[in-house]
Amino acid sequence: MPRKESYIKRQTRKLSSGKIDRRRFVMSAIASGVTMPTAMSLAAKAQAQVPRSGGHFRYGVGFALGGPDATRARFATLINSTLGSCLTEIAIDGSVEGALAKTFEASNGARTWTFGLRDGVTFHNGQPLTAKDVVTTIASHPLLGAEGPLHQVDQILADGPMRITIHLNTPDPQFDRRMADPRLVIYPDPGNDTDRQPGIGTGAYRLIHHDAGKRAILERNPDHWRRDRGFFDTVELLSMPDTAMRQSAVMNGEVDFIDKVDPRSVALLGRVPTLRILESEGGGRYGFPIPTQIAPFDNPGLSKALSLAIDQRELVEKILLGHGSVACAGAAHDHGGRGTSFDPAAARRAYLASGHQGRIALAASDTVFPGAVAAARLIAASAQKAGIQIDVIDTEDQGGWRMRASDNVTSLVEQSAIDVEGLQIKTNDIHAHSAALAHKPVVGANLRTDVGKIAERWWFA
Repeated sequence: MPRKESYIKRQTRKLSSGKIDRRRFVMSAIASGVTMPTAMSLAAKAQAQVPRSGGHFRYGVGFALGGPDATRARFATLINSTLGSCLTEIAIDGSVEGALAKTFEASNGARTWTFGLRDGVTFHNGQPLTAKDVVTTIASHPLLGAEGPLHQVDQILADGPMRITIHLNTPDPQFDRRMADPRLVIYPDPGNDTDRQPGIGTGAYRLIHHDAGKRAILERNPDHWRRDRGFFDTVELLSMPDTAMRQSAVMNGEVDFIDKVDPRSVALLGRVPTLRILESEGGGRYGFPIPTQIAPFDNPGLSKALSLAIDQRELVEKILLGHGSVACAGAAHDHGGRGTSFDPAAARRAYLASGHQGRIALAASDTVFPGAVAAARLIAASAQKAGIQIDVIDTEDQGGWRMRASDNVTSLVEQSAIDVEGLQIKTNDIHAHSAALAHKPVVGANLRTDVGKIAERWWFA
């Protein structure tokens, strides 16, 4: 690296960390041969990376609505990750680091996990964090016994006031990562009260208003255990499932940040001088899961025919406009040898062999994901090449959710993992935000909204 460039980088780090002031940085840059405008620009960029407190942050949340109950559940999960903390969390680089747990380690072949709690952490009600809170939260969690992050838990014990031991019924080297699931926010032990106090966590923000599934307002927690988190004075989370409304809101300055930008709108939003586009390779998938437990999809031949009749690469090109990829194309071969490559001839043979007759209904709504209806029509056109007739039903999301449970309708959905026998396209995470917002040079790749901690990690420059 040239000597001048190396020197400027060292000075930039000093300015960002507060070791030198703006005037000294500019003077040293000019002395190294940099022009005054360039030195001023470098100083502005460096200082933008220094977190500043203040401001009201408004986040337009674009959830894939799965009916009113699911909407409230997903919105509640976002609120929980903003007002609460888990034992661990996913760092910006994708690694696992301690949150409420200062230490964590596996033993007994990853069947036993021990978590040492952080001292000095209090809940929003002033109650100090102890092992009892963790045991109560996990032991009474709805995910126990389910196919979720807690399904392997056999026993959880408080090994002293600040230490927890969790015994698993099967080895799990990734259990520390599972404990970062935002659904596993730790709440205070209710004591003699049977009901947990709502909205009480250990996070950088505390809840002051909540309209279930629609809107939440949080304020900074002055007693938060991390001084390098939580820079906004207040945070407002607004449910905006309609893509056009969400994008209009950020363009008009009604919100500061939106998720799930329509790939077709990236160029338009990118031309707005007050906005910035943030895109990373995402972990989400848009799917056409085949409900094999109900007729007619319980016919293995029909399921195989459908999986072969969908041109997934065409969907990536025409619906995602390149902002994604075909997901895990080889994974399907681990399930009965069924491939997912587009093969209309093989699909036709499988369809004829299945003995199925009649048309198949496919429900779709753009509230599920941007371009879902257009995707459904492409699927229908693709399937027609194999002799499979699909009728696209453009419906409100709640209606599509209800019809999905019927005996002859499937639907397009958005989820983190889908049936490998159906459509699998992996979508990039595309966000748009106000140019006034700032963040560290690197944000959480592959994880939405900076690992779900945007309210903690971002600030107004």
